[in-house]
Amino acid sequence: MLYPVELRARAALANGIAPRSGTAQGKSGSLAGFRDTAASISIAGVGTARGRQATESQTLHKRDIDRGGAVIVVLALALAGCSMFGSSEPPPPDPNIVPSRYKADVAGFLRTYLNNPRGVRDAYISEPVLKPMSGSTRYVSCVRYNARDARNQYQGNEEKMAIFWAGRLNQFLPLQPELCAGAVYQRFPEAEAIVP
Repeated sequence: MLYPVELRARAALANGIAPRSGTAQGKSGSLAGFRDTAASISIAGVGTARGRQATESQTLHKRDIDRGGAVIVVLALALAGCSMFGSSEPPPPDPNIVPSRYKADVAGFLRTYLNNPRGVRDAYISEPVLKPMSGSTRYVSCVRYNARDARNQYQGNEEKMAIFWAGRLNQFLPLQPELCAGAVYQRFPEAEAIVP
């Protein structure tokens, strides 16, 4: 019966590797030479296998780097391609569009803002005017009204200012006297006719 080492030795002979001549540990004949050759081949084979593993590892690492570089190139080309055709986004709206529906916007807001929107009286509003606010200009409309509370009692006149952005109501804040100084108020029947 041949041991695996002897089988490797025979395979080595078939590939042109000659066994050592002479005896090994007092044994004579070719079998000792086969064993010595097989041992040297198996030891060399271990080093060769490790060398092959290192080479394969380096090759795989290089492939990963090549693939990573290819992915980066493809993404860069895709982004460049998108920018070549321009963006499909519309330009940003002009923040200072004249609010043409300012009365309806404020009345609609008051419907949800007031605790008791029924029976608002003495409602007045000014036409929107461009005013400086926080480093920019916005359309501001001044509002005055007398609303009921949750117990159905009138609370007295409240003064607020409506700030518009891009033609729509954006903020409803307490009145700042410097922004509403000289405002020309007009009747605001839309606020007096609010139905929740």
